[in-house]
Amino acid sequence: MPDNTVRHHYPMTPASVGRARHDCERTLEAWGLSAADPSASDVVLMVSELVTNAITHGRVPHSIGRPVGLVMERDNDTVRVEVTDMQSDKVPELHSAGLSDTGGRGLWMVAELADQWGWRRNFLGKAVRVEKKMNGGEESCPSL
Repeated sequence: MPDNTVRHHYPMTPASVGRARHDCERTLEAWGLSAADPSASDVVLMVSELVTNAITHGRVPHSIGRPVGLVMERDNDTVRVEVTDMQSDKVPELHSAGLSDTGGRGLWMVAELADQWGWRRNFLGKAVRVEKKMNGGEESCPSL
């Protein structure tokens, strides 16, 4: 099996979201997890949302921003993802977005797709971590 831990760093730019999504897809494929597997698609979506949030909300004011970190780990049938940024005073919060709101749904989607999720403060910033069990191609749908 290829390395079960993969690390990436991305600049604080919107283009990093697509790059992180691509790196996530490549890592899952290297681990033998098909993009057609709904669980693998869930992981890619969660990475996209978490990196978007880190870029949008994770920059220290009046700075050019330090890189966003992405760590992916595989342990048997579970994939763990951790996204780090440098902003520790803006903590992840689930809240309801109104119908006309243009944002505020990403973390809710992550919470629905993940088997477990949480966050912690780091020495410099914070880390949001999710876990997803790979279901081997079975259909999955978050409860609404």
